[in-house]
Amino acid sequence: MDDDALDVLLSRAAPTPSTRATETAARMTRERVRSAARPVWRRRRLVVLVGTACGTAVLAAAGSFSAYQLSIPPFQGTDPGTVRIDPGIPVNYSNSLGRRVECLAFMEFANITSVQQKALKRVATSPAWSGYGDRVLRDLDIPDATPEAQNEAIADIAARDLWRRAHEAVPSLVHMKESTGPVFHAFAMSCAKEGGVDGRP
Repeated sequence: MDDDALDVLLSRAAPTPSTRATETAARMTRERVRSAARPVWRRRRLVVLVGTACGTAVLAAAGSFSAYQLSIPPFQGTDPGTVRIDPGIPVNYSNSLGRRVECLAFMEFANITSVQQKALKRVATSPAWSGYGDRVLRDLDIPDATPEAQNEAIADIAARDLWRRAHEAVPSLVHMKESTGPVFHAFAMSCAKEGGVDGRP
């Protein structure tokens, strides 16, 4: 089966959100766009993209798996063949303004088996992530940096740590390379709280 055939199969198998769910997702997404409260980072091939899901995109793609992905953190679709590990890993911390910022980090993989997916899900649900964001910020020792700089620094460390933990769980994993075996394909982080990464009201 080629990628196009798999896309068609996945599209047919995707759950169809109810009208109420679609409307709620679109309304919530419009509010997030207006307030810029949901910045999202995706690292793929060492490139950082910043974006926010658009309510009109959710409406236009209603009924598809892509629409569903745009309505939940990290508010991004995935490429064909990519598996996003759910739930997201909590990366919560208090920034230099003394405000609480709450983020979810998501790992994305290609060419993984169901056994590998279960192992990676155990990584995501490990109690070791409790207090992770505050620990990272403390270790970075940048208490007076801007909230945005703090968030970017934490995201960089999270990307490294997610890769390391994933590789420990699946030793044959490669990092952002073309391979027929399991690949750590991307990392996305979605932050939500008053004002997003800067914690401003």
